[in-house]
Parts: sequence; C-alpha cells; structure tokens
Amino acid sequence: MYEVNGWHKFGEQDHYETGCDPDGGYVSFAGNERWGAETIPDLLDMLRSFVGVDDDYEIELDACEEDGRVDISVLETAHSYVADKWDIEKWKRGELDLWYSTYTFTVEKVERRFVRLKENDQ
Repeated sequence: MYEVNGWHKFGEQDHYETGCDPDGGYVSFAGNERWGAETIPDLLDMLRSFVGVDDDYEIELDACEEDGRVDISVLETAHSYVADKWDIEKWKRGELDLWYSTYTFTVEKVERRFVRLKENDQ
C-alpha cells in the first residue's frame, strides 16, 4: 500500500510578461488529508483530483531529487481554483492576477502487519 499523509502548498503571484513577482506576495498552506492506494498510479490520480487537474496533467515525481516527493504545479486564481482557459486569456492580457502554486506531497510505502500487544514489539 502507498500513502500520502498531508501536503504543503506554496504559491507566488505570477505575471504573464514578467513571471513570479517576489514583491507581489505569496501564499503558504498545509493540510493533513491522507490518501492511500494499492498502486502508485491510483494514488497519483487521487492527488491530481485533490489539486483539481485531470489525469493527463503532468506532475513531477521525485521532485528536487527527493525520493517519494510529488510536486503538482498549477496556475490558480486568488481563490485557489485552477485557472481555466478563460482565466489564462485574461491573465495574458493583464486583466487578472494568477498565482503559480506548487502542491507538494510525500509518498510512503506502508507494509501493515499485526503486532503482538502483550510484548514490546519493535
């Protein structure tokens, strides 16, 4: 079984012409949602669904050379919704602010077994 226990999101205000703005503000959130699946592809589908992207959306596995790290980066509105094609068109014209947000998860392989409770099982 593969599990993710919690997540972190970091987002920066992003401008179409100039990219992320270090003075434009950022957001940082964390959550303690937990997902589990028998296969890695099934678990990745759950994470995509949580972020709000479809199954074809590319994600980065073992991001930053960290085993088990999954990063999903998206453009979002100020209300944390994944930007749709209309939002992106407005953003390109300078009519809407979007945020470049990265959701980070860590996948662990969990092997469950019964423990003997009468003795200190370590």
